[in-house]
Amino acid sequence: MGAVKPARRTTSAREAAEHLGVSPRTVRNMTAEPRSEYKVRAAERRRRVLELRAEGLKLRDIADEVGMTVGGVGTILHRACKAEAERRTPSIVDQVFELTRAAQARAQQAKTQAPAQT
Repeated sequence: MGAVKPARRTTSAREAAEHLGVSPRTVRNMTAEPRSEYKVRAAERRRRVLELRAEGLKLRDIADEVGMTVGGVGTILHRACKAEAERRTPSIVDQVFELTRAAQARAQQAKTQAPAQT
């Protein structure tokens, strides 16, 4: 049940909790944006940042357009580059598995090429 038009609150969670007779955590839980809505909004923001960067905009221009800080834009771009690199680079488990398979193949080949002992 997030706010339809999110606005800056004028009272803190602690002040509202004291007024209502509940804990500050209860107030924060009652006023928080639902996680599913946040995830959709965040994914759209990440997509927009990547789209603007692909158009060649500078970080400051992207931050102004999306309504974020320059650091936030940089973080999104850094994580996107890191995720892309991980997709292109095999994991350490894959590398170890490949090395093990190659060693087993060499051992098998050595057995078949060795002269049979009688």
